[in-house]
Amino acid sequence: MMYEFHKQRYEKLEKNFAEIFKTALCLRDQGDIDIAARMVHDLIQVTLEISKSRPNKELKGNFFSPIPDYGDVMTLKDFQEECKSGGFIDYDGSGHPAGVESGTSHAEGHTFFKGHLRMDPNVTIRPSEYADVPEGTTHIVWFNK
Repeated sequence: MMYEFHKQRYEKLEKNFAEIFKTALCLRDQGDIDIAARMVHDLIQVTLEISKSRPNKELKGNFFSPIPDYGDVMTLKDFQEECKSGGFIDYDGSGHPAGVESGTSHAEGHTFFKGHLRMDPNVTIRPSEYADVPEGTTHIVWFNK
């Protein structure tokens, strides 16, 4: 719900982004630096809000990062069943989606690789969001708090 609100707000601003930014520059040139800074700040805030509230399932997993030894790897199905049953709650920790490597970062030979799986460290999965995972996710790398 919050995502849709931010998305609509962002789409409105996106259509007028160039005009808003040009207005901010004109205001700055006229000496209204506070108003200009506020306009640019608002554009940045809305952009950040939409990116933070975007559902993970709209993403395609970018599995490039090695899996550290201290992360517990489990199948997506096992993770989702644990979350449904209450075995994991948000207070316990969070995870990162994992799958077959899809990125361009290669660091073969490191001891912290686990099989051929790689994780996407840019996406965090909380137990309350267990169904919201990026496309291509086959495993979850779990990190206890």
